[in-house]
Amino acid sequence: VYISITVDFLLYLLFYFIYTIKKQEVVFMSIATEVVMMRTGPNITDDMFVNIVDVLEREFHTKQTGFINTELLHDDESESWIMIQHWDSIEHLKAASEKMFQDENATAFVKALDPASVKMSIAPQIKVWGKGQ
Repeated sequence: VYISITVDFLLYLLFYFIYTIKKQEVVFMSIATEVVMMRTGPNITDDMFVNIVDVLEREFHTKQTGFINTELLHDDESESWIMIQHWDSIEHLKAASEKMFQDENATAFVKALDPASVKMSIAPQIKVWGKGQ
């Protein structure tokens, strides 16, 4: 289950839980992944945006309870940016989202975006595969 919204409604994103039933027990997934797809405004260069996100990550997200990491990707074909974040819980992700628009370190990031282009999905991590696992 995914939720797609514009940045204007980000503050209204509350939370949702996806659970799996395993051996007659409800198991709530703890790690939450947020994927945000977006484009920047016309006067924002790629280097400018990377620097803006760097400030957002160093000065805001890394200081939030439950934050694990962020990846920033760029799709040259669509000129879209993709931000992938991992949080230790949906609650911590939600709390940080509510704080973000009130934090001065997020102002440049919000202003750099084309608001109509922002789409966000949040889902719990179900399983991870990796080398040696």
